[in-house]
Amino acid sequence: MNKSRPATKLNLWIAVGSVVTALFLCLFIWLAFWIFKPSHASGQTIPTAILVMIPAPTSTSSVLSQPLFSQTKTAVPTDQSGIGLGVFVQIQGTGQDGLRIRSGPGTDKATNFLGMDSEVFKVKDGPVQSDGFTWWFLVAPYDRNRNGWAASNYLTIVSATTTP
Repeated sequence: MNKSRPATKLNLWIAVGSVVTALFLCLFIWLAFWIFKPSHASGQTIPTAILVMIPAPTSTSSVLSQPLFSQTKTAVPTDQSGIGLGVFVQIQGTGQDGLRIRSGPGTDKATNFLGMDSEVFKVKDGPVQSDGFTWWFLVAPYDRNRNGWAASNYLTIVSATTTP
């Protein structure tokens, strides 16, 4: 029966030691925050965060008023407009509606994406006559996945002067 009494004293010392240790840790943390707190009495101000809202981009026509390229590839034109393989063309004349770039030559083909005025493409295939239009296969020079067939009525050759 004496065995239970030393266990009680041991439990009491563990409880008292735990409380003292917890109080010591709280005091230490409070002192650390008090010693290292920022001093605002010296005339320093707390900086205020500023959020700048950047508007989403609009159609490329407002951004690209000039062609993207300074040189054109030399190619033999294959139709009356001068468009041919390897030539860079620019979408123009859609009235900000954009030009449907299709999966195949023809107005019945699915639309891959909408090309906007002033957007530049490289001619990779064509011409193909279909539905009263001359169709050219175009590829965007900045993204090969942006490609498809477009009617030549809304395409102009990018003519840029060579700069030294």
